[in-house]
Amino acid sequence: MSTVYAKRPELSTKLADMMCYRVATGQKCYRVVEREKTSVAASRGLAEIFASVSQSSLPTQSSQCIPSTSSTNTGVKEQFTWDEARLSALRTRFQSDISSGKVSMQVVREKIKRNQKLQEIGIRKVYDKLRATIQQFLTAQHCQWSWTQPLKE
Repeated sequence: MSTVYAKRPELSTKLADMMCYRVATGQKCYRVVEREKTSVAASRGLAEIFASVSQSSLPTQSSQCIPSTSSTNTGVKEQFTWDEARLSALRTRFQSDISSGKVSMQVVREKIKRNQKLQEIGIRKVYDKLRATIQQFLTAQHCQWSWTQPLKE
């Protein structure tokens, strides 16, 4: 179909009639094929542009997420990685919340006020990681519980 639209556009109406669809439908499908071609070309162009940027001007990645203060900020944030020290601080500070399986944003706000490492990370990231940790804890408890319980007949 896209071959007909590309090589012989005057046959598009007859092709639409033959395949029992509207011409507009065929044009949409042809546009999808064209979009694939143009996106590949655009991707190559962007790769060339970024390849020409010297590697020395790019910030180096480290294990900590440090926000950029330069004026050329593109709005793209670096992904934060949790190192073992921060995870340990999280587990220690929120041990009772993890065990109970419940936490609120207010509790996180109050508890990280007294911990510099967690304050640097930010409330939302701590809250999200805490919820994931609670979920892992509850899943592990459920699996452990289900294996230790006798089967009912």
